[in-house]
Amino acid sequence: MILAPSLLLLLCLQPAPQASADRAAIAARLQTLRAAKDWAAMADLIEALPAPARAELSYAWLEALSKASRWDRLLAVTEELARTGTGPSGHFLVRFKGAALSHLGRHREALEWYREAGKGGDVSAWMEAADEASAIPDWKALLECAEALVDRYPTNGAYLGLRGEALAKLGRFAEAEPVLDEAVHLAPKRAMSWADLACCMNERAAYPEALEAAGRAVALDPRLIEGWCNRGRAQMGLKRYKEGRDDYAAALALGARDPALARNLKMNIEMADKYLAYRAPKPVQGRR
Repeated sequence: MILAPSLLLLLCLQPAPQASADRAAIAARLQTLRAAKDWAAMADLIEALPAPARAELSYAWLEALSKASRWDRLLAVTEELARTGTGPSGHFLVRFKGAALSHLGRHREALEWYREAGKGGDVSAWMEAADEASAIPDWKALLECAEALVDRYPTNGAYLGLRGEALAKLGRFAEAEPVLDEAVHLAPKRAMSWADLACCMNERAAYPEALEAAGRAVALDPRLIEGWCNRGRAQMGLKRYKEGRDDYAAALALGARDPALARNLKMNIEMADKYLAYRAPKPVQGRR
């Protein structure tokens, strides 16, 4: 049986015999709970221990709170451990506190928390910051995060995709398209990059190319609203109104979170329905 690092630490201390037996029993119980993935019980057990023991088990404590989805408590504990300097390494505290803020819907605070960690040298924190920027959304912040990642990893297709996405969302389509073109060659299975590339192509009325790129996005991720929206727009540009209307309907059915996008999709579907009804063959009037 392999023990977690914090559980090993608990056993390696050299207290009095009775205390040693108690520690061994606690470590065994925690390991059993971990194996059973009973994170709530594991968190409860650690919470009931004296402060020094909780500090010794800080990583297991944070892990249990996180996996038990006790976000308020996780946030409070990370702040307490940071204040007292008794917690795990800064990298882990960054991740656990950021996760707590994010799950509590405090995305702006999580973004700033991760961004400061990134500026302090924690490169991977920029990826977490990018997720928070997208959740807000804050496209200027996403661009900053993407630039920091691309500066470190210039041939990473996913990071280039983030840069292209941010540029496209900011309306900087001419800058975004070559970045996204490179991104899809380096990371061809990233659906969002294909959808954003299609968006840029739609903006310059390159509808056949946009249709192909959006089709790749939809094939890779059928639940990606941006893929359906951009394919629908390309279909409309090619005067394939029935197909475009169906693509917009597919995007709407996925549940657009942005109210403005949902309204726009409904408006385009209604316009397409009216046009298709107008173009439909009329019944021939019989002679009297």
